[in-house]
Amino acid sequence: SNHLSAGRPSMGQFSWYLLQIWKILLGQNVPHNVPRTPSFRLLLVIWMACSFLVTVIYKTNLIAHLTIPKAPFRPESLSDLVTTNTYITGPPYANALRLFFLNSENAEYREMGDRFKFVESMEDGMELARKFGSSAHVEDRIYLLFEVAKSYT
Repeated sequence: SNHLSAGRPSMGQFSWYLLQIWKILLGQNVPHNVPRTPSFRLLLVIWMACSFLVTVIYKTNLIAHLTIPKAPFRPESLSDLVTTNTYITGPPYANALRLFFLNSENAEYREMGDRFKFVESMEDGMELARKFGSSAHVEDRIYLLFEVAKSYT
């Protein structure tokens, strides 16, 4: 039967058109016996362009998801530090901060106070954090920003 007969399409014609639309979306061949009206051809070209974009975007995202390694989890808050079993390093003069953590009413702060370890210098603390990834170093903000900019960028 002719799928392109005049008048309202039957259910068989509708399913044929639907199949042709899905073929284009999936990158299959374009049907040869399509209506020759300019409006239908314009619709077909627009559908083909959209289908091409959707398939390219999907394929590139899939390839990226399968090939790019997932970034390791980086704690952004104190709660994240507690849940990741991370310990805090700090210079010897940061004992007041350790005592603040230990004497706090907040359970997370007390947990971090228990994990506080002293290191001799900012470089030692940063080296531990860089090598093992299981520590966070506490230092004066301005000094830390200066040292990071000087040594690690």
